[in-house]
Amino acid sequence: MLLIILPIALQLNGFVFFKTKQLNRATIKKVIAKLPKLFMKKIIFYAFVLFATSRMFAQNSPLISVQGTFQDQNFQPVSDGEQTVTFRFYNVAEGGSALWEESADLYVEGGIYSHNLGAIETIDPSIFNESLYLGVEINGYELTPRALMTYSPYSLFVEYSAEAERADNGVPAGAVMPYAGSIDGVPDGYLPCHGQSLLKDDYPDLFAAIGNIYGGTDAGATFNLPDYRGEFLRGLDNGRGIDTDRVLGSAQDDATARPNTNFTVSGNTNNGGAHTHGVTSATAPNWFGTSGNPDWPKAWGGEGTERYHGQTGSSGNHSHSVNLSVNGGGDAETRPRNVAVNFIIKT
Repeated sequence: MLLIILPIALQLNGFVFFKTKQLNRATIKKVIAKLPKLFMKKIIFYAFVLFATSRMFAQNSPLISVQGTFQDQNFQPVSDGEQTVTFRFYNVAEGGSALWEESADLYVEGGIYSHNLGAIETIDPSIFNESLYLGVEINGYELTPRALMTYSPYSLFVEYSAEAERADNGVPAGAVMPYAGSIDGVPDGYLPCHGQSLLKDDYPDLFAAIGNIYGGTDAGATFNLPDYRGEFLRGLDNGRGIDTDRVLGSAQDDATARPNTNFTVSGNTNNGGAHTHGVTSATAPNWFGTSGNPDWPKAWGGEGTERYHGQTGSSGNHSHSVNLSVNGGGDAETRPRNVAVNFIIKT
């Protein structure tokens, strides 16, 4: 059983490997029979490619380390010596036009070669924002299939973005977030939300996101950021019916809601001061005859005593004030527990 190495890409721990597939002798003969005649006159090379995770930057130009092996038609390493190899990046597995290419004279020893892609022709890192395939050409023939570039090369685009001060990391212009640091330490690409005026031409992406909602005019050259100093942020109702009659960017005064449960308040009336009530006297009835009757005093109120009955006079309608006390005091606003932060906005 012979072994032919076919470049089928696998990814493991940041490396791109090519798995091997065993083919029997009859299958190999069929494959060789279909090779171009020109190619048959040359040494037949089979490439085994390994992309290392190491990557370097020089003025935002990446270098990608690539290693591989070349074998002849007998599946033996080619003779030691120099070989001219051309590398190309494509965004398609077959056909298409190269997005980048470079040729290098590589010294092959034991069939093994290595090269840093980008060492001769600068690679534009922005091409890594889509799937790429590496084509390897030797002696005028490009080996097939092309190798799909995976994990490590795509990490280049992230590093390039950071180096080029484009580390948006998916944060859109106009996004607001709390920032625990001081205003002096606001990171690049962000501004504090202090209501300041900015030139539209200086921040086109930010202006496109928030427009003149927080200040400025369509005809003017400036627009304003929101001023979130000392404010809580609340999601716009957008038709939900909880916080109605609001528009984006509108401010709302503080308020206290009516309690959902009953509560009681107790207190005492104040002292109204000393006062009197009049009494209307009543004439004793002549129950037992005249006063000359010796039994009369006893019957009326007791011996030697005269008693009268009646009622106090009405003082008319009046009121008393009530003094109530509430424990604690009050502040200028109703608020939950909170921690102060700075709000910043992505430009």
